[in-house]
Formats: sequence, C-alpha cells, structure tokens
Amino acid sequence: MENLEGFRNPFLGAPANSALDPRSKNFSTKIWLSNLVGYMLKDPQRFQSRYAGVSFRNLEAHGFGSPTDYQKNVGNIWFGFSSFYRWLAGERKQRIQILSDFNGLVGAGEMLLVLGRPGSGCSTLLKTISGDTYGFFVCPESKINYQGIPADQMHTQFRGEAIYMAETDVHFPQLTVGQTLLFAAKARAPRDNTFPGVTRDMYAEHLRDVIMATFGLSHTINTNVGSSLVKGVSGGERKRVSIAEAALQGSPLQCWDNSTRGLDSANALEFCKTLRLSTDLAGATALVSLYQGSQDAYDVSCPMFVIS
Repeated sequence: MENLEGFRNPFLGAPANSALDPRSKNFSTKIWLSNLVGYMLKDPQRFQSRYAGVSFRNLEAHGFGSPTDYQKNVGNIWFGFSSFYRWLAGERKQRIQILSDFNGLVGAGEMLLVLGRPGSGCSTLLKTISGDTYGFFVCPESKINYQGIPADQMHTQFRGEAIYMAETDVHFPQLTVGQTLLFAAKARAPRDNTFPGVTRDMYAEHLRDVIMATFGLSHTINTNVGSSLVKGVSGGERKRVSIAEAALQGSPLQCWDNSTRGLDSANALEFCKTLRLSTDLAGATALVSLYQGSQDAYDVSCPMFVIS
C-alpha cells in the first residue's frame, strides 16, 4: 500500500470498516476528502489542481415577451395565427429587463449565497455565470471573467468547468441509482493509472460509492430512479441523485439553483455542509440560491448576494 506521509491512495484497498471505506458505517466524507486532497498535493505535477473564481461587472440580462403570452397545447395551438397577424401588423415583443448593473467577485474556494424573491432574477444570474443563457440575452457591455479566462473562451473550450444545476430533476427513470451515478462518474473519470494502479473503472466505481455514502443513497443502488410515471425512489432521494450527479463532475465553478427543493431540513443542511467542505478542501467555487432554508444553512453559506 502506497503511503505518502500519512496520506494514502484512497482508490486502492481502503482498510475495511475505516473512515476511508465508503461501504462502511464508519465512513467520513471529510476524512476521505482531506486524505484525497493531501495525497494529490504530494505530487502536483501529476495531479494539477483546477480553480475558477469569477468576477462580473456591469452585468445586464434581458428577454422579450408579450402581454398576452400563453402556454401552447393541442387545444389552443390555433391561437398562434393571431400572433402571426399581429407580427405582420408591426406589433413586436416587449423587452423585459431581468438583471441590471450587477457587480461582484467570487474567489476560488468561496461560497456565495444568492437571495431574492421568486422572479427577481436569481436563476438568471446563476445561468449567466455558468454560460447557460438559452432563452435570454446578456448585454455585450457586460464583463465576465473567470480568473483571467474571458467568458466566450470559458463557455466553449472549458464548458465542463462551470456547471448550472437546475431545481428540476431529469433522469432516465428505468436506470437504477447505481447505474445513473456510475455513468456520471465514468464521464469525468481520468485516464488509467492517473492514480497509480487505478483504472478508470476502479476510479468510477469507488467515487460512485463515496458519493452515494455522502448523500445517503447507498441503500438505493439497485433501485430505479423512477419518475412521476415510473416507480422508483422517493422524491427526496431523486433530488439527492441529481445533486450527486453534479457533485461527480467535480467542476471548479458550480451554480446551484434552489437544489434543496424537495429535501427535508436535515438533508438540506447536510447538502450545504458538503458544499462548504468542497470549497474549503478542494478549492471549488459554489454559488447557491436557497429558499426556505434553516438558519444553520445560511450560517454555512456566506457571504450573501441579495437581489431585490
């Protein structure tokens, strides 16, 4: 067993029933992550760290809509002809300002709590920073920088380094929780022997077990994820699967949009503590919007950015 001044390769033969064994009741996420970070710091040439703070200045975003907009369905699809005739008559959609003159700086390893009433632009702010701008427009004068990397380069060459996690859960309901998370782990697994003696499959399976133990999903490994039509895990467990999928990506910049929706207060607080742990130990940057969170969750997630 390789041992570098007390830090060991966590993917190779973790002692049974130890804090490094995700299948053990004694498993500790904090100890496992601390050991992993310490092990990687012993060989910085092999394990290069990734950091991504973000700064934004004069950030403005807007969309377009009409006062008589409606959700199309089979019964009212014919109403679209009236919209076409109004367009021919010269009626245009109105511009709706969502964000106006926003300035901020979030350094690597920091956690930002975004607060605002529904409809105030919290989701738009997180989507803009992560580059998920489909459906609205960011003004060209807005300046967004990711520690020296401009926004256009970040969202093309480094798309996996900044992620947006929506509050809705979208899965393949027929897959089990274990299959879903194993696929997510393999999608971001490094090449064979990046960790000495560890293949991509070994890495992915161990990390899947670690994440499942962290979010209390180990007992659902062989249960279908399910959906509103397919029987599977509960709604709260499905939400934790979504959070676990995003955590497996290991992105240095993470935007979480009301991800505690559907979780009880204990699990919501545990989610915040896990994010705080990833920022403190792994240097990740997390921007989080929360609704109906306990006071303890707000204490964990500071400073705050309030949108009125």
